[in-house]
Amino acid sequence: MHRFQCNYGVRVPGKHVPFSRLLLGELRERCRACDGRGALQLASGSTRDCPHCESTGGVWVCSEEALAAAYMILEILHPGCTTTGIKTPALRFLDRPYRHREGAA
Repeated sequence: MHRFQCNYGVRVPGKHVPFSRLLLGELRERCRACDGRGALQLASGSTRDCPHCESTGGVWVCSEEALAAAYMILEILHPGCTTTGIKTPALRFLDRPYRHREGAA
């Protein structure tokens, strides 16, 4: 549950979770650098946090506007369901320059 909240910026549990997973799941994909594990395997055998996905195992593949609109929809339908006051990886995405992925909406 904590991982979902950190990855998607949505509080758990709640009746909004299935819809949140459906809506936001379309805006993320598995991190190719760590293959969705959130950690990179080093040659020495140790691991380190994946800097590409901030150890979440996935990356946003949409525009900032699309993500902001999705959070707005969630807040309209389920007030208070997003973690707007907490800087999760999902919400930090909105605070930093966006690197647009080819073909993203």
